[in-house]
Amino acid sequence: MPAFVFVDMNKWKRMKVSIMFLALLVAVNSMAADWNETIVGDEKIKVPLGHFEVEISNAPPDAQRNLLQNPDKLKDMLGQMYLSRVLAAEAVDRGLDRDPLLQAAVESYRLDLLSKARLKQIRQEPVPDMSAAAREYYRAHPEEFMSQERADVSHILIQWKGKNRSREEARQLATELLEKVRAGEDITKLADAHSDDPSVKNNHGRLGWMVRDKLDKAFANQVFSLDKGETGLVETRFGYHVVKIWNKEPKHLLAFEQVKDRIVARLEADYRRDRVRSYIDELKQRPITIDQKVLDAYLKEKLPQLGVENSDAEARKAVRDD
Repeated sequence: MPAFVFVDMNKWKRMKVSIMFLALLVAVNSMAADWNETIVGDEKIKVPLGHFEVEISNAPPDAQRNLLQNPDKLKDMLGQMYLSRVLAAEAVDRGLDRDPLLQAAVESYRLDLLSKARLKQIRQEPVPDMSAAAREYYRAHPEEFMSQERADVSHILIQWKGKNRSREEARQLATELLEKVRAGEDITKLADAHSDDPSVKNNHGRLGWMVRDKLDKAFANQVFSLDKGETGLVETRFGYHVVKIWNKEPKHLLAFEQVKDRIVARLEADYRRDRVRSYIDELKQRPITIDQKVLDAYLKEKLPQLGVENSDAEARKAVRDD
């Protein structure tokens, strides 16, 4: 049953079922929890805490946090689980659990869970120390660990589009502001007074560290032609920018210690993936036997149910036999 399908609480009250809500958060978050302890139920139906943990664990961590901190959703979730168990108990009373295909489905699901648990166990087996391998990878692939060229920039944007000024008037105002900055006036105060950039009310014109490759190309080409401490006038499709370069950093190789954890994590993930792949490949080499008679009998009965004529099925069998 999908997690987070909640019961209408008005209908729930009409069922007149006594539900016992335990100290949920403490129990679920404790690794020493008794998973067989009843978290919700009545005199006949008991839902173990472990079943609840399995249900919520199917959701992403954010969804789990939201659920566990929302009393109404918690009650709905537990109510839905109780309702599911009531229906399951009724199914058993009516002998549905003795249906061969239903038994096969339950067993198939159980084995699938065990299969996934085994793969998870293999992935979580200890991994060798990857420090030396990480350093070798760093030396062999320096291009992957280059920092981007960036600059610490302030600007004043003067627009003409949508403003009550011509392009020439915008350029004239920007030029005057540039001269004031070069004369020593505070670009922050000038930006607050004149900039058309909506973000100025929050950053006062200080864009901060800007990565070249992530900037508008026209803006980046002109800004990065300036040196640290320089000011200039830059024209883009947005308008005229009076810019000041507070600092610059060229593209350079990051130190190994800065990227070591990233490399180690990647190598460990690769190691685990390769280990699982090798294990599966080895299992695939085992000889298996397909009972062709059983398969043919199944196909003869199943294919017509899917709209395939018997003649077509027989023709396919004849081709296979040839």
